[in-house]
Amino acid sequence: MILETQGLTKTFGKLAAVNNISFGVDEGEIFGIAGPNGAGKSTLFNMVAGFYPPTSGKVFFRQEDITHLSADKTCRKGIARTFQIPSTFHTLDVYDNIRIGATFGRMAGDHRKIDDWIDEIIDFLGLDDKKHHSSVNLDLYSTKVVLLAAALATDCRLLMLDEPMAGFTMAEIESYLSLVRKIRKEMNITVIIIEHLLDILIDVSDRMMIINNGELLYLGDPEKVTEDRRVVEVYLGGKDYKGGHNV
Repeated sequence: MILETQGLTKTFGKLAAVNNISFGVDEGEIFGIAGPNGAGKSTLFNMVAGFYPPTSGKVFFRQEDITHLSADKTCRKGIARTFQIPSTFHTLDVYDNIRIGATFGRMAGDHRKIDDWIDEIIDFLGLDDKKHHSSVNLDLYSTKVVLLAAALATDCRLLMLDEPMAGFTMAEIESYLSLVRKIRKEMNITVIIIEHLLDILIDVSDRMMIINNGELLYLGDPEKVTEDRRVVEVYLGGKDYKGGHNV
């Protein structure tokens, strides 16, 4: 198991954004997370990645307790994440945006190795023709692939993607999912992905979790999620689920 949380909780005043969530992610799998807006998905990511300290509970990465590590130290352990709102450094080109990820990752300080590594990632993700383009002029899809590249440049072993396909066309979704599968297969990186399109998440995930009001609602086989009574009642609007719903 590459990641495990035990009773992870985050409160803001009297509000429990995440309440006593325990789950594990196996090395090499794609693990999906769904839930409505405000369910606590991004807060959960923030605690795992070291952006928020949990109110209580533990986070283990490769059996090491990383609960109270800062985001930069968590990154150097091998965890990288993207954010819901895509934002690049607009004064920099694509190459240097990716370099920032490498600079703060596990290769920090080894500049010669970093240059070769960035070129590998650019080739791997098909960004060669945009390598020296200004990031401010990129379309949404290309921007998110650059941010994906910057996360990979940290030399992560666990990649956490927070709603990476929001705003995509179906063709762009399929293209991005191909990259996610390629990353898992060819780079042997474990992926956790938050996504609102349930059908997409079922298709790409080995296992999945649904949370509601900060609490775990479902954890298990993606193919069986629409058979769970609580999921159907809370998210899918009744028992006659036909597919295509957002969560």
